[in-house]
Amino acid sequence: MDEDATVVKVLVTGASGFIGGAIVDELAKSNRYHVTATGRSAVTKWDAAANVQYISMDLSKNLHVLSFDICVHCAGLADDKSTEVELYDANVRATENLLNALEGCHTFINISSGSVYQFGSPNPLKEHEVPSLAPSLYGQSKREAEKCVESSDLERRISLRPRAVYGPGDKTLWPRFLARIRNGNLVMPGPLSPAVSMTHVDNLVGAVILSMEKAKPGYAVYNIADAHVYSLRDIFENILRIVFQGKGRHKVITIPQHILRGVVRVAKLFRVPISLSHQAIDYVTQPAVINISAIQNDLGYSGEVKKENRPDVGDFMS
Repeated sequence: MDEDATVVKVLVTGASGFIGGAIVDELAKSNRYHVTATGRSAVTKWDAAANVQYISMDLSKNLHVLSFDICVHCAGLADDKSTEVELYDANVRATENLLNALEGCHTFINISSGSVYQFGSPNPLKEHEVPSLAPSLYGQSKREAEKCVESSDLERRISLRPRAVYGPGDKTLWPRFLARIRNGNLVMPGPLSPAVSMTHVDNLVGAVILSMEKAKPGYAVYNIADAHVYSLRDIFENILRIVFQGKGRHKVITIPQHILRGVVRVAKLFRVPISLSHQAIDYVTQPAVINISAIQNDLGYSGEVKKENRPDVGDFMS
């Protein structure tokens, strides 16, 4: 955008989180935007940024009128241990409240999730290939939030569906991987998927900027991922190299998924709380690839990760 053009007022929700914070960081680099960043927790990192103000806001409550040109909605609850009611309030009701409160907004960008899909096929899934019911409560809540955005009368509405977002500042994937290290080895359900889509946070931020600048009137939904499809074994082996800096011999050990699924069933039967779930097992054993051709064709998205930032995904999970 032209730096001399009229300043664009942008609201970014969920800015205290990994994805929302990365988007605000990028927008703060340009005086073209005046950014209001919101979240539930206190944040001071943008206090010195002249074009960013941060305010605390609970979107699940009734909101006052919000006057912005563009809204990037990142706020939400992604904890797979949350109840259906908690997920509905944080992901569906909050989206409804936000849409109803906006005034003068011409572009609404909703950060959705690849969790709306039923993975398992080796074929990359396209945007229309969503099941009637997502396989998890979280996926169901994100799908319902998408429907809220689609039915809105705002001029431009976009839902972006990233899968497995990673990068500097990640507080979800990286800690989970570290928690699986036992005696210097990474222990996971197996066999590990040979083909998964993952999304570097820079690629997701880039997709948001493209949506802000190039989206056409109406509603659009786009898959977002790196152009490269990854092997989980390669990723996990690289994690071990990073953690142990190449010192010593460390292995990725897999436990057959049928054994672990039996453990989950028994724990559920006897109401024994465990961290493992069928959803978590699926996450690392099933192929999970999404097709990104729609946003490549429509908005010029590339999905490439900078050469110095790869050869391996693990390099960014720190």
